[in-house]
Amino acid sequence: MDNKPLNLATVGYVFGLEPKSIYSWYRNILSGFAEEVSSGEFHKYDMKHSDSSTLPVPILKPEHTGTSMVLDENMTNDQMYTILSNRETKKIALLAQTLQLEHLCALTRHFGDSAEKGQLLNSDMSPVYLKFCRTVFPNAMLTADKFHVISQVLESPQAVRLRLKAQELAKLPTKKRKARQQSQETEHAEEGKRIETRIEMLSRCRYLLLKRAKDWWPWQAVRAKQLFALFPKLHHAYKLVEQLRDWYGRTNIGKTLMAWRKPYFNGLRMLRLEALLKRKHGL
Repeated sequence: MDNKPLNLATVGYVFGLEPKSIYSWYRNILSGFAEEVSSGEFHKYDMKHSDSSTLPVPILKPEHTGTSMVLDENMTNDQMYTILSNRETKKIALLAQTLQLEHLCALTRHFGDSAEKGQLLNSDMSPVYLKFCRTVFPNAMLTADKFHVISQVLESPQAVRLRLKAQELAKLPTKKRKARQQSQETEHAEEGKRIETRIEMLSRCRYLLLKRAKDWWPWQAVRAKQLFALFPKLHHAYKLVEQLRDWYGRTNIGKTLMAWRKPYFNGLRMLRLEALLKRKHGL
């Protein structure tokens, strides 16, 4: 239960036990939580501020640090927490209700020399977390969390789509533009009787761009062909994302990095150059 998340209702069903009973046994006996509360270890490192407020730090255990660590954020009861855990043992070294760099650095001073054991540190691409990693774990190699990488990559075609849509809207006369922004016109009755406008195509392709091309339905493939014929830049952005997702696939990791890297970064250079030229000429 410490290593892998389990549904207590499922466990209770299998063993013929009440989920509440299993939770009570785990919380009060197996987890060691009750002993830590009674001994004062739980919340021992809470930070006191000058204004009498307290920053909750439920867990701070330097002995749980190791060579491979994971840094992440989590929301619990509408509050954001930073979690630093050991990838190998699955034990938490730090759990603190803060995302601020100064707080995290102050708390990890309790780690002493144990932070030097870190050789590999996995984190998202938050500037705060990246700076924290370099400050506290100077000997560790940083790796970006795959979930956050893919999430940001998937947003790239959406950014291109919205930019193209804004350009199309800008071409409309002012009155028509305001009318379209206030109401998306009556589409239901005439839906199958007229050809989609360029703006409508860009509005309706959001979920299409999130799917892999191999997972498209036949009608989606037709729509994509029409869309990309009208908007080559969107097609280019989508192809770059597809290439990255292929490279991130389990079967390709470590095999096609260099083959993918060169055309991808060449594509990025072209996009940056285009952005600089537009900014320079006020476009």
